[in-house]
Amino acid sequence: MIPIAKLGEAVAAPRSQRKTVFRIFQDARGRWCAATDDGMTGGTFFAREAALRFVRREATGTPALVLHIAPEMAGLGNLTLSHARPHA
Repeated sequence: MIPIAKLGEAVAAPRSQRKTVFRIFQDARGRWCAATDDGMTGGTFFAREAALRFVRREATGTPALVLHIAPEMAGLGNLTLSHARPHA
């Protein structure tokens, strides 16, 4: 008889195969920040290049996605954009 895998085991990808998502953005004081979506890894830097170096070092050997958020878009979300629309 062949054992059947549990549903959770078949659906979940191993940790090494999941992509890590990093966000790079400038804070209100002009410092560059790099952080993962889960908030477990991150740092604050004076230069954008230093933030990118940090991401490359942290993502070594694992697939990663880097989202660069432009300074003029930082802090804007759906709620802020919806309030910016002219009311009819």
